[in-house]
Amino acid sequence: MNNEHKKVMNENTLQALSWALKASQGRFSLILARCNYASLRRQMVQQLQSQLLEGASLVLTEITLHKSVKKLFATLKNQLGQKQPQALMVFGLESLSNLEQVLTAANQVREEFGKHFHFPLVLWVTDEVMRRLIRLAPDFYSWATSVEFAITTDDLIKFIEQTADAVVAKVLDAGAGIFLDNTALNLEIGSPLRTELESARQELITRGARLNRKQEASLEFIIGRELDNLQQDARQHYERSLALW
Repeated sequence: MNNEHKKVMNENTLQALSWALKASQGRFSLILARCNYASLRRQMVQQLQSQLLEGASLVLTEITLHKSVKKLFATLKNQLGQKQPQALMVFGLESLSNLEQVLTAANQVREEFGKHFHFPLVLWVTDEVMRRLIRLAPDFYSWATSVEFAITTDDLIKFIEQTADAVVAKVLDAGAGIFLDNTALNLEIGSPLRTELESARQELITRGARLNRKQEASLEFIIGRELDNLQQDARQHYERSLALW
Protein backbone atom coordinates (compact mmCIF):
# COMPACT_ATOMS: atom_id res chain seq x y z
CA MET A 1 0.00 0.00 0.00
CA ASN A 2 1.66 3.25 -1.14
CA ASN A 3 1.71 6.64 0.55
CA GLU A 4 -1.14 8.09 -1.52
CA HIS A 5 -3.35 5.10 -0.80
CA LYS A 6 -2.82 5.53 2.94
CA LYS A 7 -3.67 9.23 2.71
CA VAL A 8 -6.91 8.44 0.89
CA MET A 9 -7.76 5.77 3.47
CA ASN A 10 -7.18 8.25 6.31
CA GLU A 11 -9.40 10.82 4.61
CA ASN A 12 -12.16 8.22 4.26
CA THR A 13 -11.72 7.21 7.90
CA LEU A 14 -11.98 10.84 8.98
CA GLN A 15 -15.23 11.20 7.08
CA ALA A 16 -16.59 8.05 8.72
CA LEU A 17 -15.58 9.32 12.16
CA SER A 18 -17.12 12.72 11.46
CA TRP A 19 -20.38 11.08 10.41
CA ALA A 20 -20.41 8.87 13.52
CA LEU A 21 -19.98 11.88 15.80
CA LYS A 22 -22.80 13.77 14.10
CA ALA A 23 -25.09 10.73 14.17
CA SER A 24 -24.52 10.19 17.90
CA GLN A 25 -25.48 13.64 19.11
CA GLY A 26 -27.48 13.50 22.34
CA ARG A 27 -26.71 9.87 23.12
CA PHE A 28 -23.77 7.79 24.27
CA SER A 29 -21.65 5.95 21.78
CA LEU A 30 -18.14 4.57 22.14
CA ILE A 31 -15.64 5.00 19.33
CA LEU A 32 -12.10 3.63 19.38
CA ALA A 33 -9.72 5.61 17.17
CA ARG A 34 -6.70 3.41 16.54
CA CYS A 35 -3.43 5.19 15.82
CA ASN A 36 0.12 4.32 16.87
CA TYR A 37 1.80 7.69 16.30
CA ALA A 38 1.27 10.97 18.14
CA SER A 39 2.20 13.09 15.11
CA LEU A 40 -0.43 11.40 12.93
CA ARG A 41 -2.99 11.60 15.73
CA ARG A 42 -2.47 15.37 16.07
CA GLN A 43 -2.83 15.79 12.33
CA MET A 44 -6.05 13.76 12.18
CA VAL A 45 -7.58 15.56 15.16
CA GLN A 46 -6.85 18.97 13.63
CA GLN A 47 -8.47 17.95 10.35
CA LEU A 48 -11.46 16.46 12.14
CA GLN A 49 -11.98 19.61 14.20
CA SER A 50 -11.95 21.72 11.05
CA GLN A 51 -14.42 19.43 9.28
CA LEU A 52 -16.85 19.43 12.19
CA LEU A 53 -16.73 23.18 12.71
CA GLU A 54 -17.30 23.88 9.02
CA GLY A 55 -19.94 21.27 8.35
CA ALA A 56 -21.94 20.98 11.56
CA SER A 57 -20.62 23.54 14.06
CA LEU A 58 -19.81 20.58 16.30
CA VAL A 59 -17.20 21.31 18.95
CA LEU A 60 -14.89 18.58 20.24
CA THR A 61 -13.96 18.61 23.92
CA GLU A 62 -10.58 17.05 24.71
CA ILE A 63 -9.23 15.45 27.87
CA THR A 64 -5.69 14.12 28.23
CA LEU A 65 -5.32 11.59 31.03
CA HIS A 66 -2.53 11.97 33.56
CA LYS A 67 -0.38 8.85 33.79
CA SER A 68 -1.47 8.30 37.41
CA VAL A 69 -5.18 7.89 36.53
CA LYS A 70 -6.71 4.69 37.92
CA LYS A 71 -10.39 5.01 36.95
CA LEU A 72 -11.53 6.18 33.54
CA PHE A 73 -15.21 6.87 34.21
CA ALA A 74 -14.65 8.69 37.52
CA THR A 75 -11.86 10.81 36.04
CA LEU A 76 -13.95 11.90 33.06
CA LYS A 77 -17.01 12.53 35.23
CA ASN A 78 -15.02 14.67 37.66
CA GLN A 79 -13.43 16.73 34.91
CA LEU A 80 -16.69 17.31 33.07
CA GLY A 81 -18.81 18.04 36.12
CA GLN A 82 -22.34 18.77 34.91
CA LYS A 83 -21.25 19.52 31.35
CA GLN A 84 -22.49 17.40 28.47
CA PRO A 85 -20.15 18.20 25.55
CA GLN A 86 -21.16 17.60 21.96
CA ALA A 87 -18.36 15.05 21.70
CA LEU A 88 -15.45 14.06 23.92
CA MET A 89 -12.03 12.87 22.82
CA VAL A 90 -9.74 11.20 25.34
CA PHE A 91 -5.98 10.92 24.92
CA GLY A 92 -3.22 9.35 26.98
CA LEU A 93 -4.36 5.78 27.60
CA GLU A 94 -1.05 4.46 26.24
CA SER A 95 0.84 6.46 28.90
CA LEU A 96 -1.07 5.24 31.96
CA SER A 97 0.95 3.54 34.68
CA ASN A 98 -2.09 1.48 35.69
CA LEU A 99 -3.60 0.74 32.29
CA GLU A 100 -4.79 -2.77 33.12
CA GLN A 101 -6.50 -1.55 36.30
CA VAL A 102 -8.15 1.29 34.36
CA LEU A 103 -9.48 -1.04 31.66
CA THR A 104 -10.74 -3.63 34.14
CA ALA A 105 -12.55 -0.92 36.12
CA ALA A 106 -14.09 0.53 32.95
CA ASN A 107 -15.49 -2.88 32.11
CA GLN A 108 -17.00 -3.24 35.57
CA VAL A 109 -18.80 0.14 35.47
CA ARG A 110 -19.56 0.17 31.74
CA GLU A 111 -23.27 0.84 32.34
CA GLU A 112 -22.38 4.14 34.04
CA PHE A 113 -20.99 5.57 30.81
CA GLY A 114 -24.35 5.31 29.07
CA LYS A 115 -26.27 6.59 32.09
CA HIS A 116 -24.22 9.75 32.55
CA PHE A 117 -22.62 10.54 29.18
CA HIS A 118 -25.15 11.61 26.54
CA PHE A 119 -22.58 12.21 23.83
CA PRO A 120 -20.12 10.25 21.69
CA LEU A 121 -16.89 9.30 23.47
CA VAL A 122 -13.76 8.79 21.36
CA LEU A 123 -10.88 6.95 22.98
CA TRP A 124 -7.59 7.20 21.09
CA VAL A 125 -5.77 3.88 21.39
CA THR A 126 -2.60 2.26 20.11
CA ASP A 127 -2.39 -1.34 18.95
CA GLU A 128 -1.12 -2.37 22.39
CA VAL A 129 -3.92 -0.55 24.23
CA MET A 130 -6.45 -2.15 21.88
CA ARG A 131 -5.09 -5.64 22.60
CA ARG A 132 -5.37 -5.08 26.34
CA LEU A 133 -8.81 -3.53 26.01
CA ILE A 134 -10.13 -6.57 24.14
CA ARG A 135 -8.64 -8.89 26.76
CA LEU A 136 -9.47 -6.98 29.95
CA ALA A 137 -12.67 -5.12 29.03
CA PRO A 138 -14.47 -7.36 26.52
CA ASP A 139 -17.97 -6.15 27.41
CA PHE A 140 -16.95 -2.50 27.20
CA TYR A 141 -15.18 -3.21 23.92
CA SER A 142 -18.28 -4.91 22.50
CA TRP A 143 -20.07 -1.55 22.58
CA ALA A 144 -17.45 0.16 20.46
CA THR A 145 -17.11 1.14 16.85
CA SER A 146 -13.49 1.18 15.69
CA VAL A 147 -11.67 3.28 13.13
CA GLU A 148 -8.00 3.06 12.21
CA PHE A 149 -5.49 5.59 10.89
CA ALA A 150 -2.35 4.44 9.05
CA ILE A 151 0.87 6.40 8.78
CA THR A 152 2.66 6.72 5.45
CA THR A 153 6.15 5.31 4.94
CA ASP A 154 7.49 8.81 4.28
CA ASP A 155 6.08 10.02 7.60
CA LEU A 156 7.53 7.02 9.42
CA ILE A 157 10.99 7.88 8.16
CA LYS A 158 10.49 11.57 8.96
CA PHE A 159 9.43 10.63 12.50
CA ILE A 160 12.61 8.60 13.02
CA GLU A 161 14.78 11.42 11.67
CA GLN A 162 13.11 14.09 13.81
CA THR A 163 13.30 11.95 16.95
CA ALA A 164 16.98 11.20 16.35
CA ASP A 165 17.74 14.90 15.81
CA ALA A 166 15.89 15.80 19.03
CA VAL A 167 17.79 13.18 21.06
CA VAL A 168 21.16 14.32 19.72
CA ALA A 169 20.28 17.97 20.42
CA LYS A 170 19.36 17.18 24.04
CA VAL A 171 22.54 15.18 24.57
CA LEU A 172 24.67 18.01 23.16
CA ASP A 173 22.81 20.63 25.21
CA ALA A 174 23.57 18.66 28.37
CA GLY A 175 27.28 19.15 27.76
CA ALA A 176 30.32 16.92 27.79
CA GLY A 177 30.64 14.44 30.63
CA ILE A 178 26.94 14.45 31.48
CA PHE A 179 25.04 11.28 30.68
CA LEU A 180 21.34 11.69 30.08
CA ASP A 181 19.53 8.48 30.87
CA ASN A 182 16.57 7.34 28.81
CA THR A 183 14.06 8.68 31.33
CA ALA A 184 15.38 12.20 30.75
CA LEU A 185 14.88 11.67 27.02
CA ASN A 186 11.44 10.03 27.36
CA LEU A 187 12.92 6.87 25.89
CA GLU A 188 12.69 4.45 28.81
CA ILE A 189 11.47 0.97 27.95
CA GLY A 190 7.68 1.01 27.71
CA SER A 191 7.44 4.78 27.21
CA PRO A 192 5.13 5.99 24.41
CA LEU A 193 7.98 7.50 22.40
CA ARG A 194 10.13 4.39 22.57
CA THR A 195 7.12 2.23 21.72
CA GLU A 196 6.47 4.43 18.68
CA LEU A 197 10.08 4.07 17.55
CA GLU A 198 10.03 0.31 17.89
CA SER A 199 6.69 0.18 16.09
CA ALA A 200 8.04 2.39 13.30
CA ARG A 201 11.06 0.14 12.89
CA GLN A 202 8.88 -2.98 12.66
CA GLU A 203 6.44 -1.35 10.23
CA LEU A 204 9.26 -0.36 7.90
CA ILE A 205 10.57 -3.92 7.95
CA THR A 206 7.08 -5.30 7.26
CA ARG A 207 6.62 -2.90 4.35
CA GLY A 208 10.03 -3.75 2.91
CA ALA A 209 11.12 -0.11 3.20
CA ARG A 210 14.79 0.63 3.82
CA LEU A 211 16.37 3.42 5.80
CA ASN A 212 19.54 4.98 4.51
CA ARG A 213 22.74 4.30 6.44
CA LYS A 214 22.55 7.44 8.58
CA GLN A 215 18.88 6.92 9.46
CA GLU A 216 19.43 3.31 10.42
CA ALA A 217 22.46 4.20 12.53
CA SER A 218 20.47 6.88 14.37
CA LEU A 219 17.62 4.48 15.10
CA GLU A 220 19.94 1.73 16.34
CA PHE A 221 21.74 4.24 18.56
CA ILE A 222 18.50 5.45 20.17
CA ILE A 223 17.17 1.96 20.79
CA GLY A 224 20.57 0.91 22.14
CA ARG A 225 20.85 3.62 24.79
CA GLU A 226 20.07 1.11 27.55
CA LEU A 227 23.74 0.13 27.35
CA ASP A 228 24.35 1.50 30.82
CA ASN A 229 22.20 -1.36 32.11
CA LEU A 230 24.32 -3.85 30.13
CA GLN A 231 21.30 -5.42 28.49
CA GLN A 232 22.28 -7.72 25.65
CA ASP A 233 19.71 -6.39 23.18
CA ALA A 234 20.77 -2.83 23.89
CA ARG A 235 24.43 -3.67 23.40
CA GLN A 236 23.67 -5.26 20.04
CA HIS A 237 21.72 -2.18 18.88
CA TYR A 238 24.48 0.12 20.10
CA GLU A 239 27.27 -1.85 18.43
CA ARG A 240 25.23 -2.03 15.23
CA SER A 241 24.80 1.76 15.25
CA LEU A 242 28.57 2.23 15.56
CA ALA A 243 29.16 -0.16 12.67
CA LEU A 244 26.69 1.74 10.49
CA TRP A 245 28.36 5.05 11.26
